Amino acid sequence: MSNRAIPAGKTQAHNRRTHAQVIGERAPLLPDEARASRRGGVAASKQGWKLFSEDVRQGRFFALVGLAFIVAGAISFATSPEYTVNTVSVEGSKVLSVEQANAIAQVAGQNIFLIDPSAVQSRLAEKAALLKGVTVDLELPNRVIIRVQERRPAVVWVTGDGTPLLASDDHVVVGNATTLDGFVTIFDRGPMTDSLTIGAPMPVHKADAADTAQQIYVSLPEATGLQLRQLEWAPDNGITAITAAGQRIEFGTGERLDEKIKIVQSVVRQYYERNRPWSILDVRSVERPSVRQ
Repeated sequence: MSNRAIPAGKTQAHNRRTHAQVIGERAPLLPDEARASRRGGVAASKQGWKLFSEDVRQGRFFALVGLAFIVAGAISFATSPEYTVNTVSVEGSKVLSVEQANAIAQVAGQNIFLIDPSAVQSRLAEKAALLKGVTVDLELPNRVIIRVQERRPAVVWVTGDGTPLLASDDHVVVGNATTLDGFVTIFDRGPMTDSLTIGAPMPVHKADAADTAQQIYVSLPEATGLQLRQLEWAPDNGITAITAAGQRIEFGTGERLDEKIKIVQSVVRQYYERNRPWSILDVRSVERPSVRQ
């Protein structure tokens, strides 16, 4: 290695440069440090009015103002007495009064914006069996309109214990009958375990029997001249028609009912022409009808 001495002037310059590198020069910032430095600068420069101005320019301020108006409007709608329901009207019903509708619907005094029409419809359909269809409409500011399609009462089914139940044309038990007049009446001679429930559909075999009884009630007197006193149903015999003179005609089910009525018509004519009495006519089987005196 050479032991040459460094001139004094160069030594001083070298020392000054080394000191500047250590004291005056800084290493470049890493990317994360640079981003942090920029964020700090932005945050520092956007305080007070500058930060508010930036929010206005970007729309955040107006969005907050709009949200405040929406919240205030919602509170106003929810608490204003102007939107409290005080009118309930019922359309299309002869049996459901406004008082009954109010008691079932439970909407009087509520805010109209908090009413669920589907829930009101469900309560009405559940409590009022005579209603076949129900729609509930809300009319601002405070009116509820209940539109009703009613079931049409068709028959009275008298149970084994003597309870007269009113059944509709679509075979729903709608309530207790207050009268037998004007209805096809069927007396149940079956077991008491085979019961009917108000508000529920009739069992299929009883629904079919009700349809058969109505057809017999309309067609038999016209075809034969016989006057009916009563219609009965039993699990084994089906529908039996009882005439005003006490004669019994066992029809069974409604299968081939037109043919059965024609057989009854023919037998009644023959016995009348021969002046022969009869007490029971069994046409449950079209192929093997029978007559008993």
